[in-house]
Amino acid sequence: MFIFVRTYFMLPMINRTDGNKHTPEEKSEAEKWFKSANEKHDRTQYRAAVDDFTMAIRILPDEADYYFCRGVSYQFLGKLRRATSDFEKAVELNPSKPGYHLLCANVLVQRDKNQAALRCVEAVLALDPAYPGALSLKQEIESNLRMGK
Repeated sequence: MFIFVRTYFMLPMINRTDGNKHTPEEKSEAEKWFKSANEKHDRTQYRAAVDDFTMAIRILPDEADYYFCRGVSYQFLGKLRRATSDFEKAVELNPSKPGYHLLCANVLVQRDKNQAALRCVEAVLALDPAYPGALSLKQEIESNLRMGK
């Protein structure tokens, strides 16, 4: 039996003073990892997808989509705390995307963190009152809270 061990290399984080944080080469490399991660996720290889999303994040740590997608893979793996952390980071980096807030709320409900989930779903509704699924999730959360969850 062979055990495949993924080898990581540390990529330098370059902080430039010229206002351009990342070179085109860094962006291209991050996008390759991101594309690979999405392909692996689509093939239900969630652990491998998480690894590749992590590599993309190491190169471009300010890309909200990378955290969001890694959070989805963590959610599929049942790693709800890590999923929550990634969704919260995605929201921090790009608070204007209602989908980020909604999935964060969803995973918080799964973790019985209904007060925090309610704040997330209210952020969704503030951004888009007709966002699909937001109102029904809010009603579910409010019901959970009434039942003392």
